[in-house]
Amino acid sequence: MAGLQSIQRRVASIKASIKAFRSDRRGGVMIIFAAASMAIVLLIGGSIELHRRNLSIALMQKAADAAALAAKKTESEALLTMPLAQARTLGEAAGATRFD
Repeated sequence: MAGLQSIQRRVASIKASIKAFRSDRRGGVMIIFAAASMAIVLLIGGSIELHRRNLSIALMQKAADAAALAAKKTESEALLTMPLAQARTLGEAAGATRFD
C-alpha cells in the first residue's frame, strides 16, 4: 500500500505542477519571443534561398542570351560568304562554345 500512496502523491504533485505552470504568467514574453524568433529565422533563410535562386536564374538567362547573340552574329557574318546551311551550322557552333 505504501508504494501505491507514493505513486498517488507523485501524480498529485505532477498535476499541481502542471496547474501552477498553466496559471503562471511570468516569462510569457520569453516564450512568445522564442516562437517568433524561430519563424523569423525561417523567413530570413527562405528569403536568402529565393535570392540565390533568382540570381542563378539570371546568370543562366544571361549566358543563354549571350550564346544566342553570338550564334546569330556569327551566322549573319557567315551568310555573306557561304550558303545558309553552312552559316547556320557555324552559328550554332559559335553559340555552343559560349556555353562551355
